[in-house]
Amino acid sequence: WTNNSGSEALKADASAKRREVSETTTYMMKLSALIYLLFLTDVSGLLFPQRKPATQKSKLVQIAQTQIGTELKLRLDLVGKEDADAKMGISGLILRLTDREASKAHPKMPGADGAIPQISTGLRSVEVVQEGYTVTREGLKNTRLMNGCWEMVWKEGAPAGSILCGFEIPETIRRNSASLPQGPLYFNFPVWSRSGLTFWQEKKLEVDQERAKFKHVQTREFQMYRNSQNLLEKAVHYKKALDAAEKCMYVAANNPHFDRIPAEAEVMPIGDDLVMGLNGALWTHKSAMFGKTKVEHLGKVCVVQRPDEKRRPTETTLNENLRP
Repeated sequence: WTNNSGSEALKADASAKRREVSETTTYMMKLSALIYLLFLTDVSGLLFPQRKPATQKSKLVQIAQTQIGTELKLRLDLVGKEDADAKMGISGLILRLTDREASKAHPKMPGADGAIPQISTGLRSVEVVQEGYTVTREGLKNTRLMNGCWEMVWKEGAPAGSILCGFEIPETIRRNSASLPQGPLYFNFPVWSRSGLTFWQEKKLEVDQERAKFKHVQTREFQMYRNSQNLLEKAVHYKKALDAAEKCMYVAANNPHFDRIPAEAEVMPIGDDLVMGLNGALWTHKSAMFGKTKVEHLGKVCVVQRPDEKRRPTETTLNENLRP
């Protein structure tokens, strides 16, 4: 009787395990079929909602569209690495921003090819309408810019963005110790909204006025220190001059980027209530250790004139033209 009851128990246990395995297998098959169905149909959006496209990206693209066809006449001022007095100017360069797709051989750009491509409009082609030129020991020499591309980069919440251009330089152009090296070449111009620039210009004016006040106190107290014959008075004036100088340095240290805010004469309108700085940075990058790149400052680039804009006649030129 004991053996029969034991065998019955073993059979019941085995049967329960078989049912458990069967139910598990059936559940897994149904789950697999459901997952397969979800990925084949649009129902997947109900369980796995897609991330909405960033509105900042679309705004940037809209802003960039207003710049299509813009022509810029530029001058590049390069500075020597060993000798800061050695300079080389490249004049006559005219570029046109296009809506065409950038060349596959374009240099890697900081925005679209960087760590946060969402802050870039994407790459478009730059057309070289007229090559720049410079004077070297060999005479007048044109500068070839290849595989040009451009992008607008603007981080959400930042006071300003940038228009960046990138090119490949096929050969080094040298004048004394100043040179335009072979390889990638980049330059950028700051871009502001009109209201944003006005706001920061007012802030800069407040800071400049505060610094000027402390500078005036410093100059006055130091002059009184020099004119006084009383040792105690000299010590008091000297202390006040030092305090004013310290406050002036403190204001400058707390606002280190205010020097980059352009004045009205240093910007030009580029449409869609935007303005662009006339002066920008010029740089390249070289390979460094551990696969990193090292940025090398080359000089500055400035907008000489927009070729599509005629210069307004001034009162002086009008008077000269009226002379007999």
